[in-house]
Amino acid sequence: MIGLPYSLKQAGFPLGILLLLGVAYITDYSTILLIKGGNLSGTSSYQALVNKAYGFMGHLILSVLQFLYPFIAMISYNIIAGDTLTKVFQRIPGVDQENFLIRRHVIILCVTVIFTLPLSLYRNISKLGKVSFISLILTIIILIVGIIRAITFSAQ
Repeated sequence: MIGLPYSLKQAGFPLGILLLLGVAYITDYSTILLIKGGNLSGTSSYQALVNKAYGFMGHLILSVLQFLYPFIAMISYNIIAGDTLTKVFQRIPGVDQENFLIRRHVIILCVTVIFTLPLSLYRNISKLGKVSFISLILTIIILIVGIIRAITFSAQ
């Protein structure tokens, strides 16, 4: 999702939309293949299908990749939050630019300890529904503020 605006900009709008539709079709087709493969093999989960098709080694590789992908994404989000918040805090009037607390690595550590770590320790993922809803509301607010700012700045 993060790379979608960049991809559309690089490809141009018409080709970008065509690429988006192509990827949507490929994703839909691969999902259908996974469901059919699960039905043929008598499995009901992706892990069981991989285990049935590729054996223990395939299941092990899948497990490692299913851990690494969200782990690396979580690290990326923390770095993005650290980079963004560092610039925001530096622009607050009266904040010393050499203050230890507005250094990038300190902010990344604080974001990780205060937000990411507690959210990643839930045993039951359904509890994240409330956090996800708050995130959705905040994203909508940011979108509305961005649209309002774009309209007011374009008028100037």
